[in-house]
Amino acid sequence: MNVIKKEEKHYTMKTLNIFVIVLGSILATFTSFGQSGFILSGLSTVTPTVQSCDQNVSISIGALSNNSTNSDYNLVLNGSNFSPSQFTMIINWGDGTVTTHNGTTSSIGTSIAWTPSLYHYYNTPGSYVISIQLTNPQNNSSVSTNLYYLHNSCSWISAYIHVDCNNDGVLENTFLNNVPINFTGPNGYSSQFNSTNGGAWTQVTTNGTYTASIDPNWLTTNNYVLSSSSNTQLNVTGPYDNDTAYLILNCANATNTLCVSGTLYCDANANGVLNTGENVIANAPVTINNNGTNYLVYTNSNGQYNLNYSGTVGSPTVISLNGLWLSQNNYTAQSMVFTVLGATCGTPSTTNIPLTCGSSCQSLCAAAIVFCDANGNNIMDSGENPLQNAPVTFYNGNNPAITAYTDSAGWVIVCGNYFNTNLITAQINPYWLTQHGYTVTNSMLTLQAINAQTPSPGMFAVNCGGTTSNACDDLWTTVTPWIGYFQGTTATIRLNFGNYGPGTATTYGLSLSYPVGVTPVVSSISIPGYTISGNTISWNLTNAAAGYSFTDYIQFTLPSGLINGAQHYFTSNITATGSNTDCNYANNDGSLLQILGNSYDPNDKTVHQAEQMSPVITDNLTYTIRFQNTGTAPAQNVHILDTLSTNLDWSTFDLIYASHYMNVVDLGNGIRKFDFPQIWLPDSTSNEPESHGMIVYRIKELVTNGEGEEIFNTAHIYFDWNPAIVTNTTYNINTSLGIEELGNSRVIYPNPTSNNFTIKANERIEQIRIYDMLGKEWKNLRLTSSNPIVDISTLPEGIYLVNVRTEKGTFTERLIKQ
Repeated sequence: MNVIKKEEKHYTMKTLNIFVIVLGSILATFTSFGQSGFILSGLSTVTPTVQSCDQNVSISIGALSNNSTNSDYNLVLNGSNFSPSQFTMIINWGDGTVTTHNGTTSSIGTSIAWTPSLYHYYNTPGSYVISIQLTNPQNNSSVSTNLYYLHNSCSWISAYIHVDCNNDGVLENTFLNNVPINFTGPNGYSSQFNSTNGGAWTQVTTNGTYTASIDPNWLTTNNYVLSSSSNTQLNVTGPYDNDTAYLILNCANATNTLCVSGTLYCDANANGVLNTGENVIANAPVTINNNGTNYLVYTNSNGQYNLNYSGTVGSPTVISLNGLWLSQNNYTAQSMVFTVLGATCGTPSTTNIPLTCGSSCQSLCAAAIVFCDANGNNIMDSGENPLQNAPVTFYNGNNPAITAYTDSAGWVIVCGNYFNTNLITAQINPYWLTQHGYTVTNSMLTLQAINAQTPSPGMFAVNCGGTTSNACDDLWTTVTPWIGYFQGTTATIRLNFGNYGPGTATTYGLSLSYPVGVTPVVSSISIPGYTISGNTISWNLTNAAAGYSFTDYIQFTLPSGLINGAQHYFTSNITATGSNTDCNYANNDGSLLQILGNSYDPNDKTVHQAEQMSPVITDNLTYTIRFQNTGTAPAQNVHILDTLSTNLDWSTFDLIYASHYMNVVDLGNGIRKFDFPQIWLPDSTSNEPESHGMIVYRIKELVTNGEGEEIFNTAHIYFDWNPAIVTNTTYNINTSLGIEELGNSRVIYPNPTSNNFTIKANERIEQIRIYDMLGKEWKNLRLTSSNPIVDISTLPEGIYLVNVRTEKGTFTERLIKQ
């Protein structure tokens, strides 16, 4: 018995020793667990439920916070003991698809980069539960959550505004812009949109009754009331349904309201009467004067102009046409001034205005859609991606009439006096297709042009090299100037970037390099997550969907003591990262040359290339044309006439960026018309930030350009039908003999100067030509000297280009005359 008890006691001690060892191991494990990386405790979001018409779902996750706003779901990964970590995640998308992702985070708040990206495409509408389980393998901590996605088949609701000032049932105006229209509906739905051309529209996902209304404050401010004859109710009964509300406005006080109206038309038979079949003229400016007050109105799509104004019945009212507008559109009129007597809106004065239009009688519309044809059936099906910014050329017979660029929906619509027949052809630009690596079965379509603003579109079915789920992106960037650039001040540079699509760039890198010696104002950088190394600001960004664009206004401090005329370069770059594919690398770099001492001109042209170019390299020149409405009223139409140098290869024209919807008309002989129809650009007094516009395009010089070939360019900017604003002239020259090659640190001195300057060179100078920045030649001297002194005392103050031809070559220097 004693022996047995001793054995039992021995066994118990052995068990206790094992227990102590195991307990120590467990404690060591928990101690190690508490010290090993980011310990996960939760995965949260303020919007776990998303309801959308979209079939594409994207998710963004950030550690402890999330700076992303571009995803459908923006999640925050909660936990303790944060440190850079790697994660594994499994997602059940709720439609039978399960995916595994690996991600890495290095900082708090920055969206975690995942491979593959957190993106899914749903084939059919429905309700889906998205289950997420995320693990940190470093410490085996794990979190999970559910998200809820409702993919609906959407319907459209819209509202259009009409004006019946005296409530007599006759509509006087159908085009009102920037009117705040409210939509309310089921489940607390509420949204507001500003009208464009008298209307506003939106998509909704819930069936039921919606109500359209106009902001009451706007009605009071503009002296309108909503007519009882308005139809404000909209009924949505099922998927893909649509309904329209009509909001009719009466003038709040119509006692002394007078009305005048009429139609502008092409008088084909010259009988002074608007006959059936004669074409009306849209967007024509008509000036109406009563009692010393001028009113400017434009004809609508039916060629009609209407004006309600306060005045005395029987007072003279003068109607006149704009002569510059007539000449620009090749119209003539037997009379440009008409006088009528003011009349009430019950019996308005009606004056039709006949014009002689020649070959411009037709006012036709044609349309096309450009899209990625994933299934190859030549039809744009649901889920197939549109292609934005694709150039489509419409032909009038065998001659190109106009080139227009597709919008974010892949549509391009051209209306106007471009065609003299209803049967026309359209071609998608082959240079653009080659740039992107696209092919198309039929690059030329035959279209029916009609006298309406909603023609049936032709379809350019493009082979984009993949399915909709792996479509490539088209990232782009430019750097453009803003205000002036002076030493001892703070200058602003605009960094522009985006994605033309058709795919979504789930991850990409962006950088901006700036000159040595200038300092970025970091508080002005609105794009989060940047790093600065040397003289480069860099970002790693996510989720640039097709059609996305952004502009950041970044400030730089310029020190004092710099030389006026110094050349400062700013360059940007955007690159797809991860598994993304970029279709077009030609627009991935932006550059801006700022000349220190530039004065501010809101309407100017710059070339982002050094003045002196190598004659053995075929250079790409990037031009920026800026414009601003500094008037006192919105500009309805803006267009720019730009005469391209004969030393440029016109066939390589490539539009990179336009601030507003735009058409490009090739007028021949290198003249391009950049047309912004119905831009309604606000004036700088009422809305300074929105009063600006710009275009950026790239074009190559001719491959045959050699030593001494010069490139001048000047743009003419037209606001409505006012006289042109002429920009400065850009200048470039092909030369192998720059300042350094001549062996001189300063070849022109003094600079700046008031009376004269000396040119120092190691060889004989044969000719000196001096131009101002508008391209006007002020001096042309022929001589044989190595150190000539040039008198400029009679020249006005300003900046000049001094072009010097020596026995060995040519160079150009910028000179400041004080």
